[in-house]
Amino acid sequence: MPVPSRGLLLTYTDVGSKLRSSAFEQWHDMEHVWPLLNLPGPLFLSATRWTAADCIAPAHLALYDLATPSAVHDPTYQELIEPDGGYDTDMTSDGEHDGRRAPNRRHSILPDKLELMERRVYEPVAEKSRWDSAIDEGDEEESDGDSIGGPVRGEPGKYMTVVEVEMKKFAEAEFNRWFDEEHIPLLSRVPGWVRSRRFVLKEVLGAYGSGMGCDGDEPGAGDGASERVRKRVLVGGCGGRGREVKEERPPRYLALHEWTSIDAFQSKEFRHATSTPWRMQVLKEDRVLEYRIRVFRVARSWGRFET
Repeated sequence: MPVPSRGLLLTYTDVGSKLRSSAFEQWHDMEHVWPLLNLPGPLFLSATRWTAADCIAPAHLALYDLATPSAVHDPTYQELIEPDGGYDTDMTSDGEHDGRRAPNRRHSILPDKLELMERRVYEPVAEKSRWDSAIDEGDEEESDGDSIGGPVRGEPGKYMTVVEVEMKKFAEAEFNRWFDEEHIPLLSRVPGWVRSRRFVLKEVLGAYGSGMGCDGDEPGAGDGASERVRKRVLVGGCGGRGREVKEERPPRYLALHEWTSIDAFQSKEFRHATSTPWRMQVLKEDRVLEYRIRVFRVARSWGRFET
């Protein structure tokens, strides 16, 4: 059975000192998301915005469920994200968007206003790439083909752990077996687990930033800023719109685990799921090239999440 061609667009952002977080959030929620969800197709199926719950940079994460990984190369999307050709969606007096699209340059915040913006595209890792608490508990409702790497039905979890892993080639097969056969089944027994999704990196669309400094008012600022951000090197110019950020390719594997509460991490079930002999074997130092884990809190969701 072929894997449905769903995709995921992941964007990490830090606003830095040139833009307040509140201004960035207002722009994202009021000007950026709705035009994406109104693109024909639809190309974008749903969206969620998350903020760091672990006091590490980058402080902002956005996830967009795509009809296909190639949606980001569709001409209508490319036209939208161009600074000189974006679209906005007007709002009616009762706060609803009227669906009309008109030329508007405000859709894209220019990279030189942001400390960091990194965009990546992922595709489902395998035939079984999503585990959902409602489905696993015997929900017989039709999923419209979305169940593999696709948008969730109902509300997202209040918290999410983002796990990025790069394995050595010889260790990938066992890593995938462990994740699918033991790790996620054990996580699904943790009180407060909502769902898990797995992806592989398809492409990096770009990483841009205006500087390396950290805004003291931002989560993860100052000495606590993430090593991941500090490793970035800004080089040259980028058409006058900020400087391109060069860094090593992100880890190949991505797992997203959603939770109702961070109390789940203190449960005996979670401790068991993260300390089994098989896990210790799979994640030995001589098998793992890179391992990153972040914790985010949901800020807002749109599209298929809303009823």
